[in-house]
Amino acid sequence: MNLLNPEETKHVSGIPPVVLGVVDFCLLNLAFFLMNYWKRGSFELDIRYGKLLLAFYGIWLVIALANKKFQWREYAGLDSGLWTLARCGLYM
Repeated sequence: MNLLNPEETKHVSGIPPVVLGVVDFCLLNLAFFLMNYWKRGSFELDIRYGKLLLAFYGIWLVIALANKKFQWREYAGLDSGLWTLARCGLYM
């Protein structure tokens, strides 16, 4: 990313990387709360599950940023995009 040339800072698809992060975060929450509901029959979190959810947030953030999950260049081709998703999934 070149700060001196605004043409190079445009997003490849027109969707900012923040949107990718928000969607991924929502999917993480959806999966966690659906599994909690399936196991317990309620969306109410136990203290232990609240701590587990916070741990998931931290791990998710570190792995996503370390693997550049929210940068569109990482998805330039099908093979590199799938590799990025698989790598993040395996690390989690």
